[in-house]
Amino acid sequence: MSLGLFSMSYLGPIDYWAALLRYPYVICEAWETYPKQSYRNRCYIDSPNGPLKLTVPVNHQSARYSGSIKLSPQRDWMRAHLQALRTTYGHSPFYETIGPGLAEVLSEPPNTLWELNQRLAARILHWLRRDQPLNATRSWVARPAGADDLRSPFHPKRKSPVKAFPPYWQNFRHKHGFLPNLSIIDLLMNEGPAAGAYLQQLEFVFSPL
Repeated sequence: MSLGLFSMSYLGPIDYWAALLRYPYVICEAWETYPKQSYRNRCYIDSPNGPLKLTVPVNHQSARYSGSIKLSPQRDWMRAHLQALRTTYGHSPFYETIGPGLAEVLSEPPNTLWELNQRLAARILHWLRRDQPLNATRSWVARPAGADDLRSPFHPKRKSPVKAFPPYWQNFRHKHGFLPNLSIIDLLMNEGPAAGAYLQQLEFVFSPL
């Protein structure tokens, strides 16, 4: 298939982006019943104490579907996320390139999680030097025809479908070893333009394009 169907993610993990970039056409699921505890509103980054989870608080009473879930009116999380990113990646080789773009989006987030993730995804695609629109589904389809359904393989509580993650430089590797499959931001901060080549070399247990 040349069409991939994915969930939307908040600064999603490396395996998610490695799979997504294999498709010339991508649709993101907007009409699913919003699932909790997924990459849709969380990511994992490096930190001095090991993997650190960053969670975007949402208003679960605001809507039923992923495409219309609103962000929590409490916005203290923005400063916390930006501070965590600065603490971990402030001395990374590409922080000066990527950090301001993240700060621009996170300092004035939109009203919905979907819009936030779209804006961040556009930045990530720019940093990966890819011109690839991410379209939204128009309705819920349990078994889509004509598309590879990759809405479920990427989840914090499931084993990654990538066979192995070659180590790359991480700021705190000397303290807790290499941490595989963190947020794509970890790879971009440390590898910059080489991130695309890293993603291309990953092998999956299934066969995305």
